[in-house]
Amino acid sequence: MKAKTATIISMSVFAMSLLFACGKSKEPCLSVVDAEQDRMIVLSGDKIKPANFYDADFVVLGGGLGGIAAALSICSSGRTVILVEESSHIAGCFDPQGTTQFRDNRFIDSSGSSKSYQEFRNRIREWYEKKTEKPPEIFSQLFNGITDFGGDNFCFETEAALKVLNDMIAKNIERGKLTVVKRHKVAKVVTFNNRVASLHAIDMDNLVVSQFAGWMFVDASRTGHMLPLAGIDFIRGREDASDTGETIAPAIADSLKPSKYLFCTIPEDGAGSDVIICDVEESLDAPVADSERTRKIPVYDRSRRIRSLYRITTRDIAKEHYTGHRGAFFRDSVGIGYYPISTVGKDGEALTIETVPFQIPLRSILPVSFTNVIAGGRTIGASFIAATAYMAPSVEWTIGEAAGEVAAYCAGYTINTHQLVNNPVHVRGLQEWIVSKRGVPIYWYDDVTPNDPDFAEAQLRPFDESGFHEAQTSLHYREQ
Repeated sequence: MKAKTATIISMSVFAMSLLFACGKSKEPCLSVVDAEQDRMIVLSGDKIKPANFYDADFVVLGGGLGGIAAALSICSSGRTVILVEESSHIAGCFDPQGTTQFRDNRFIDSSGSSKSYQEFRNRIREWYEKKTEKPPEIFSQLFNGITDFGGDNFCFETEAALKVLNDMIAKNIERGKLTVVKRHKVAKVVTFNNRVASLHAIDMDNLVVSQFAGWMFVDASRTGHMLPLAGIDFIRGREDASDTGETIAPAIADSLKPSKYLFCTIPEDGAGSDVIICDVEESLDAPVADSERTRKIPVYDRSRRIRSLYRITTRDIAKEHYTGHRGAFFRDSVGIGYYPISTVGKDGEALTIETVPFQIPLRSILPVSFTNVIAGGRTIGASFIAATAYMAPSVEWTIGEAAGEVAAYCAGYTINTHQLVNNPVHVRGLQEWIVSKRGVPIYWYDDVTPNDPDFAEAQLRPFDESGFHEAQTSLHYREQ
């Protein structure tokens, strides 16, 4: 049966440069799966030479919430950025044919998110007010049993998200600070000395290759498909309990089986052509064996996650590990989040694990080896189980925003990400910047908002005063 486009997108199709063999000659080639057109594109010969060249201070992969937040942060610093989106529109994390539904915590419109994310939510509401329409309501019962997630009914159609996000980035595009390139999918990564030098992406409409060069790269994609192409260490499957220390983790690690397969057959008249296009179909199993003309492509539900300088686990965020109101304290915090863990138990049953308000450490968004790549969303370094708490829209936005600020800060001091994270003075300088200038909370309170005059003082105090965090008995700041 022919795969439906929306289904392919929602299942997070990954498309590595499969090096499709191009016959027995093994001629170099690049290939990607075009999810919107249900096809595979294979380029070889002169077609793999870049026809277009894009250059900016930074390159952001993925036009979802994390990618948009990263781009806005970078542009706010006066730097230039290229946003590369696989689909035909930004906000790619939203189903283009349906309603976006999610729950957020009860603090999200006050103390639980940054100024920019609150602006996004407010603009969504204004969009409906101007149209004199009522936003759709969430009908999902997800997390109804958890008090902090029972009241938020923030919901909207994709049309609203597209309008708001396009409006938010419009000025940067007009000023030449932001270039948005759609319908491009990365097929090759050029690296040098533990740095990404450039990306080669296939323009899926014009069937040519475009090259993207930048000083740093933010991976805000949903699948992390750049990671294996660049040789960046990543994890996709479930770690074992001895590795992460998580009691609900399996005794033996697994590599995460594909949820389904896509398969395609090269047309007989495709041999010798520099451009080969073959239709893609889907199956729940793998009925077709690889051959000279046929390839099967596994599809996974979960993104690849970087092997980071610090891996977040349930011990850092799960409520069962804390008697207080906050999770683990990270001195290198660059943001906050709060969302339950959704996973599967050892016997296959669905589990929802309560968390406590948590921080996002700088080390969790930096790969172990590469020094100019930053995770900007779902590729964050977290265990398979803990990673589900970082998939909430507000948390994805926060990660992307942090990635953008990290990139801009590094550019300002001409240092790489490892030089930043290994220098406490620079880490503190970054925190002061994002708190004071960007209105980004890095510590949890329920009574201090980004608009309060003492916001910066409250946010930075736990990192200045020894023992302050340990003395906290609630989420309140002014009552301490």
